[in-house]
Amino acid sequence: MHKALIVDDEPRILSGLGELIQWEEYGIEIAGLAGSGAEALHMLEARNVSILITDIHMPEMNGLELIRRVGQIDDSVKTIVLSGYDDFHYVKEATKLGIENYLLKPVNREELSSTLLSVVEKINQEAERQRQIRSDAHILRNNILNRCMTNNISYSNLAERAGLLQLDLSSTHYTVCLIKLLFHEKHDQSYRGLMQYAGENICSEVLASCRAITFCDVEGHIVALFHGNHPIDSAQIKQYAEEAMFSIRKF
Repeated sequence: MHKALIVDDEPRILSGLGELIQWEEYGIEIAGLAGSGAEALHMLEARNVSILITDIHMPEMNGLELIRRVGQIDDSVKTIVLSGYDDFHYVKEATKLGIENYLLKPVNREELSSTLLSVVEKINQEAERQRQIRSDAHILRNNILNRCMTNNISYSNLAERAGLLQLDLSSTHYTVCLIKLLFHEKHDQSYRGLMQYAGENICSEVLASCRAITFCDVEGHIVALFHGNHPIDSAQIKQYAEEAMFSIRKF
């Protein structure tokens, strides 16, 4: 559910917009109604808002300034502007700030609906692109680490790829810990893949404080690569591994 913040200094407009459409039908939840730009900024930082619907003409901080400030905080927020004036100057300035649409008051239900449908589709498409980018980066990362572990990559290639993937492989001492997940024969490949991915993420979180790089090898085992500039105590690694396995079992 996407969260929307509505901003207007007129209480009648705020309540009217909240009741104009069935927001949940668009996959939107109204996260807050703000009567000023300052109040809106406070709400935005606390409520993970993805859609901003704001009036242009407000005292102290007008809508254009609010949009600029919001963009500095989170440039992924989509903005819809409201105004009682068909003023080309405001339309032009708002357009420069990357708004999704400019609606005249009183707001037309159909125009608001079509705008929200377009905005939600855009947000979903961007989220899917980001998910795909993360997935591709994760696959590339695991591929490079597996090639490193099997001595199947040149040093120069490894250094270049590690830099791109922000992997710190500059340590002088390394210790490998292998965690094997055991499955019942009734568990299909989809379930096993899901558990391997979840187990890798759990290990990454549990071992984040001890300089361990985690990934899955080609057989689906979870590999924890402990590294540092001094010899690594095996008893300490065993303790870390047991903590990771305990967290996986709880999952």
